[in-house]
Amino acid sequence: MTKSRYVLSFGIGGVALLLLVVVLGRTLPPGVEFSSVEPESETPELEPLESQESTLFVPFSISVDLLENALEIMLPRSASESKEIWEVPSVDLIQSWKRSGLTLAGKNNGFIVEGDASATFRLKSFRASVSADVEGRVRGVVQPRLDANWNVPSVVDVRITNPSFSSKVLFGRWEVPALFERYVRSLERGFERKLISFLQENLPIKRLASEVWENFCGSIRVSENPEGWLEIHPLRIRAAQPVIDERTASLHLGLDVRFKLTSEKTIPTCAFPEGIDLVETPPTSEVRVILPAYVDYGALTEALKKLTVGRHRGKNIVVTVEDINVRPYGASLLLAVDLSIVVPRLFGTRARGSVYIVAKPTIDAEKSTLIIGNVELDTESRNIVLSLIGELAERKIKGIFEQDLVYNLKPVERMLADQAHSTFKTLPAGPFSIVGKVEDISFKRVDIGPSEVRVVANALGTVAVEVVQVPFPNESETDR
Repeated sequence: MTKSRYVLSFGIGGVALLLLVVVLGRTLPPGVEFSSVEPESETPELEPLESQESTLFVPFSISVDLLENALEIMLPRSASESKEIWEVPSVDLIQSWKRSGLTLAGKNNGFIVEGDASATFRLKSFRASVSADVEGRVRGVVQPRLDANWNVPSVVDVRITNPSFSSKVLFGRWEVPALFERYVRSLERGFERKLISFLQENLPIKRLASEVWENFCGSIRVSENPEGWLEIHPLRIRAAQPVIDERTASLHLGLDVRFKLTSEKTIPTCAFPEGIDLVETPPTSEVRVILPAYVDYGALTEALKKLTVGRHRGKNIVVTVEDINVRPYGASLLLAVDLSIVVPRLFGTRARGSVYIVAKPTIDAEKSTLIIGNVELDTESRNIVLSLIGELAERKIKGIFEQDLVYNLKPVERMLADQAHSTFKTLPAGPFSIVGKVEDISFKRVDIGPSEVRVVANALGTVAVEVVQVPFPNESETDR
């Protein structure tokens, strides 16, 4: 009876062993060691990064109070002239005027200019002369508009309201007030011309745009190691019409630029545009800068070791990762993996060896991770595994590397956010104030280089170039 049970037990174990051999397709000799030849595929040097177009926001605002002060300086306080008049032959008109109490107010996207004015008109001939004084209130309505040629043509209407004359006498057959009223209109047109000239000089759109353009043509250093430069090339300027309220006159410019990250300083050629692109709504800032981060293969290897070494898979065949190294392989990664393979039911039969796995890294932008996926055994490695162990072992090996093999890019994301913020702060300020904000870091792709992996991200933010001080002519320059 004992003998029968032994035979039966042996028979069941033998059947199990036979079935296992059939399933595996192979039996392992004890203590097998295997290795495959490392495949080769040249990895070229990394290509230069592409450029990216962005828009810098340039809000140009002038206080109405400052404009009023400038107008006070630039508009003559008094003037006089003498000329012949056609209404009265051989008679000269001598006129002089002065103004005071000038005010400037913003309203309905325009300006209202008001002040007191007085004038003295004198008609003089070789026989007689007569004069009259006139007093009135000067009121002008100005609507500045910007055209595509950088000019600020304005709709200006000046009136001297309620003029009162001190003299009602006749000069020959002409009534003096009626005659002089014509020259009041002439004074009004003179004021209009001066206001137009004032706005053209004190809303210096082209001069300001030229300074911004020149300021942002060049390269700035953004990193030391590796050396990195950000080339800034202005492309065009856009603007909407001025916005004028009670306190300020504002013009919002949009400077479209091209950013490109380079390994050395470059000097772009930036020709200032002949005209400005007029748009319906004020431009807004949208800055995009391509930023790279580099992960060397040593760091990537250590990260994958933590994820894979000791990881095993299977019951009938237990495949365990003993070691791993990461290398470039064309546009992919090559994983050199040391394995141990144990078949417990075949008396603990063990094999050790190395295989090579080709993996294609991808980016999960939402999770900020680098995924080492799309794994395939190298052809020679696969043939060795199939010949020694069989297809089941191949599936176990691939299964290990298809399971949550990710490299965390969160630290890289924080580093790039700091770099983007620093880049925005480093933008050339010149006579301006730079206000930059990083809103998002989004990973785009991963590039395989011969010595490191390059993770490429897009930094999205806003940059406003604020005018710190608007220069106004001083009184000595405008005393005319």
